[in-house]
Amino acid sequence: MLTIMQTLTPRVADAALAFVDILPDGTGIALACSGLALVAFAMAKARALIETPAEEPAATRYLARPLHDPAECDLHFDLERVAMEIYPGARLLSQVSMAEFLRPEDGGISPVLERERVDFLLVDARFQPFCALEFLPLRDAGHMADERAEQARNETPKRQALRQAGVPLIEVPWHYDREFLREKLDVLPGVEPQGTPVPRTPRAPALSHRPQAMPLHA
Repeated sequence: MLTIMQTLTPRVADAALAFVDILPDGTGIALACSGLALVAFAMAKARALIETPAEEPAATRYLARPLHDPAECDLHFDLERVAMEIYPGARLLSQVSMAEFLRPEDGGISPVLERERVDFLLVDARFQPFCALEFLPLRDAGHMADERAEQARNETPKRQALRQAGVPLIEVPWHYDREFLREKLDVLPGVEPQGTPVPRTPRAPALSHRPQAMPLHA
């Protein structure tokens, strides 16, 4: 018992001795020894957990995967061909986060923009966006003919943000053809056909990372 008490804190040891004084017929000693042994074991276990470093999790291996599935790849190639015919200065980007090309007017951070993205984004020669495109998979094709579903989609945060920024959104059905793409892209507002696209809304001021020159003193 003395060996056990030497491993305990003074407060715990004093409590054990008081318990022995209450039951001096030997029962108290036995109970105190049992209790002290349990307390000492628990303290040793806790000390071991604190002192033992946690095992490092196994390193996660990452693999590259295609950006598009086969149907999206076909649409990408068709969009490139048709868009370049109408707007020679345009570029086509894929899977773009909306936070990369839209920003709140007050300069804050928008959770909507952070979590949303567009399947395809057409930009002009200055990389100013002028059209976003969404590819509707087969399961969503029926919504194209449903006026109520169309109105519901018009009220989504994604569509609202694009509309406020003056970036048209074209929804491409799974059974599209190049003529459909040509008809949709040929009537974009604020864009000059057969030339470098001109955005309808003014561009946001570019952020300059060049250090300002220090004035020279005579």
